[in-house]
Amino acid sequence: MALDLLEQVKRYLRIDGGEDDDVLALLINDAKGYLADAGVLEIAEPDSSQDPERAERIRRYLDSYKLAIMQYVAAKYENREAIGGRPEVFSLGFASRIPQLQLECRALMGGETA
Repeated sequence: MALDLLEQVKRYLRIDGGEDDDVLALLINDAKGYLADAGVLEIAEPDSSQDPERAERIRRYLDSYKLAIMQYVAAKYENREAIGGRPEVFSLGFASRIPQLQLECRALMGGETA
């Protein structure tokens, strides 16, 4: 059984309860917006009628996309500060994932081979 993204984020952050679900959902949506603005789009899960190689490529892309969301949410959630605090710093893992996702997204959306 596949977990929804909120449950995956909660596992990633080791959060058991549901008291922060609304905050986490907002951060997930913010992460998706951030990625979309960077040219990294959420692609639909592949169906069984697709070329198996392309479907596997899409699955790998989506895994990386979800991990980027988790890293974004973790940075925002774990470093909550009052307005005027120090500038936000994303992990090197998140920052380095963006160009990789941008290239793969362009290739998948344009049908090119990366």
